[in-house]
Amino acid sequence: MKKAFTLIELLVVIAIIAILAAILFPVFAQAKEAAKKTQTISNAKQMGTSLMIYTGDYDDLFPSTNMTNYASGAYITGTVSDTPANWRSNNAAWVSANGSVFPNNTFPYSKNSQILEAAGVPADSTWAGGTPAASRLAATWFNSLTMNGFLSGFSQTAINEVSRIPMLWYGNGKQKVEGYGSSNPLLTCAGSSLNTPCVFNPSGYPTATSAYAGYGGVTFSTALPNAASTYVHNGGQVYVHSDTSAKFVKLAAPNTVNNLTYVDPYADYDANGVGLSFYTCAPLGSGAPGYSCIFRPDFDFNYDNWE
Repeated sequence: MKKAFTLIELLVVIAIIAILAAILFPVFAQAKEAAKKTQTISNAKQMGTSLMIYTGDYDDLFPSTNMTNYASGAYITGTVSDTPANWRSNNAAWVSANGSVFPNNTFPYSKNSQILEAAGVPADSTWAGGTPAASRLAATWFNSLTMNGFLSGFSQTAINEVSRIPMLWYGNGKQKVEGYGSSNPLLTCAGSSLNTPCVFNPSGYPTATSAYAGYGGVTFSTALPNAASTYVHNGGQVYVHSDTSAKFVKLAAPNTVNNLTYVDPYADYDANGVGLSFYTCAPLGSGAPGYSCIFRPDFDFNYDNWE
């Protein structure tokens, strides 16, 4: 005669299974997050390689991140560009203006818009949602990666610390923005003629008529539909440095204030890890306007030399 399990025995087995699940589920979650981080690093590395190939074709100069208006012959204040350039309009001037900036101008080298995304992050379609699907002329790209705008049109060979200055990073935070790409930080040369190069100027503003002159002609934290945590994976960020090396870096904890390190993009973080403000650096005693420290192409990572 077969003997059945008693209720106590069944409860013990269920309890053991529950305990094992409680132990293993966090391990599975960590493994899944680690896999996402690895994929994100791979995507970023591929995009960094694409930028290096681009510079090889353009006399070692990085691609432009500065929005332009070819009709008026001047830089404009736009901080984001359509990605791809023609998904909302096929107007030639519109497509030219949007197509001339990152990440559109590097697409012939990357040939894959998906490497602009951080793995496993939520999509934000707030802005793109204003254009109905029936009105779209092309499939939209989703953008997590942003380019260091201080390198816009700058020579790769003129960078002080190529293995430490970020070239690309996830400046949109833990999200992928549909249909719009940007640089972060961003040089603001609005109003200046296209005949005047809009490039990083260590001793002054990018151009004589730079917008936001009180901030050294730059902005930081691009205009986004919704603020997102700076921590893309495991409390940190992925940087692609100017030598194309891709690296995960741990950032300061939430609610950190007055933070000054060699890796943190922000000085202050709120309770959700959203960056609130940043430090600027100018050469000691120069009287020059300040630029966000770790993104300056001339930064030497010695704060004693800066103010």
